[in-house]
Amino acid sequence: MLSEALEDANRLAPSWARRSQIAQALGHVPAAAAPAVPALIKAMNDSDDEVKREAREALERIGTPEARAALGDHSR
Repeated sequence: MLSEALEDANRLAPSWARRSQIAQALGHVPAAAAPAVPALIKAMNDSDDEVKREAREALERIGTPEARAALGDHSR
């Protein structure tokens, strides 16, 4: 649900604050947020630095192999 909200926020509500809040919320439920990893990876390329930071932190908390790989790709 939150991963869909993050995707929809980009399309329907281009508020950086809303995208940041969603990314942050996903980071607080790492076990349930694994399906949101692709949306968080996209959020790491957001135009807003706060959204990028929250997406990175959420991926760090989620910690799946896909999340860790994305973090490694973005650290180069």
